[in-house]
Amino acid sequence: MSEKIPVWRSIIRDAALNSPKAFLTALKAKNCQISNWAKDITSKPDFRDSFSDTEQKYDLFLLITAQLTGKKEGGTTEEVFVGADRLGFQKCPAWIGHQLRLDYHDQPNKEWFLAGMELITVSSGGPSVFCLECDDSELWLDGIYAGPHSFWHSDFLWIFCRPHK
Repeated sequence: MSEKIPVWRSIIRDAALNSPKAFLTALKAKNCQISNWAKDITSKPDFRDSFSDTEQKYDLFLLITAQLTGKKEGGTTEEVFVGADRLGFQKCPAWIGHQLRLDYHDQPNKEWFLAGMELITVSSGGPSVFCLECDDSELWLDGIYAGPHSFWHSDFLWIFCRPHK
C-alpha cells in the first residue's frame, strides 16, 4: 500500500557525524536551534544506539495522522505506529531527526512534523520523539512528549522511512 505514497526525500547519514556530540556541534555550526528537550533525548543511550543500524540511506515519507490511523479525527501515538507498520513503513532511526534538520534548509515557515521513531525516555521520565520545525525562519530540532496514548490531530505531520532501494 505504501507504494502509492511518494518518497518525500531520501537521506544519508553523514559518516563524519558518528556521535551525539558531532551532531550537536554540526547543528550549532549551521545555526540550527536545539531545544533542551532535544539535547536531553540526544544524550540518551537509545539515541547513541541508533548509530548501530547498518543501513545508512533511507527514503522518507511525510504523512498526516489521518493517513496513518485511517481515522479522520486523528489518533494516538500507538495507532500512528501501528498504521505506519500496516502501510509498510518503518520507524526512523533516531539520528534521522538530526541529519534531516541539517539537510532540510528550505523548510517552510510554521511547518513542523514529528519523527516516527522508537520512543526515547527523557530525564523527566516521559517518552519522547524529535520534532522538526521552522518558526519565524529559525530552524529548530525539538522534542515532544509522545506517550502511547497521546492524541494527535488528523493533520499533524509525521515522517517514517524505508531503506533506500
